[in-house]
Amino acid sequence: MGQGPCPVSPAASPQCTPPFSPGSVKDEDGRFYAVGQKQCRSSLAGAPGVGQRRGERRGSEGRGMSDDETIVFFDLETTGLDTSVCDIIQLSAICGDKVFNVYTLPRNALTQSATEVTGFTVSDGRLFLHGVQMRTTPLVEALTSFIAFLRSFRRPVVLVAHNAKRFDAPVLSRVLQNYSLWQQFQQVVSRFLDTFLLSKNLFRNLSSYSQVYMVDHFLGLTYDAHNALEDARMLQKLYNTWRPKSSDVSRCTFRTTAVFL
Repeated sequence: MGQGPCPVSPAASPQCTPPFSPGSVKDEDGRFYAVGQKQCRSSLAGAPGVGQRRGERRGSEGRGMSDDETIVFFDLETTGLDTSVCDIIQLSAICGDKVFNVYTLPRNALTQSATEVTGFTVSDGRLFLHGVQMRTTPLVEALTSFIAFLRSFRRPVVLVAHNAKRFDAPVLSRVLQNYSLWQQFQQVVSRFLDTFLLSKNLFRNLSSYSQVYMVDHFLGLTYDAHNALEDARMLQKLYNTWRPKSSDVSRCTFRTTAVFL
């Protein structure tokens, strides 16, 4: 991993952070690379968003409910749907053109449905995605790298996920607390936004509120769903297409102190 991985284990000090600097992110093989220092900005400035009058505040790529917030879209792939015990397999995030993506080797076995949906399998202590071996990172290192990625943005950060309230936020929060990283995380992230709830508030008559359906409905696209990186990338596109009013967004956010574990 460039200058060498942070030599930590679950029993080691969580303060040890891999080499990482603002403007650096990991590629899909887990390596760090540099990107421009430009702040995430909307590529959709101009026309009002869904149900919005001119002059009203709207959401935009990388910008939160106020000028001093940054929106980062993220997603998890896990060994199952039980938020109290499932392990993270893939953790991905995106803000504009800045991307974070990492794979971790789970301790728990994947459920059959998780394997069918995601394509992940584990064999002989190695992680495979559709039969291709993936380069994995120890979970504590993945989490500290994720926090460092979030620190590269103007704070506070709002983390956005589809079904964040019921799944992604509880899972991420539990794992961060297990490694004594929750306090560090809260210093960077002020709250979560659930786009599942947001979409139900914005669009009352959709036949489905799944992300796959809405990507097809609003963007006319199909994609590699249940790949965390592609899910996060498409969620950013959806949000930027909706361009919701700040009042609608605020109703669907919850602070990190309100996560139910």
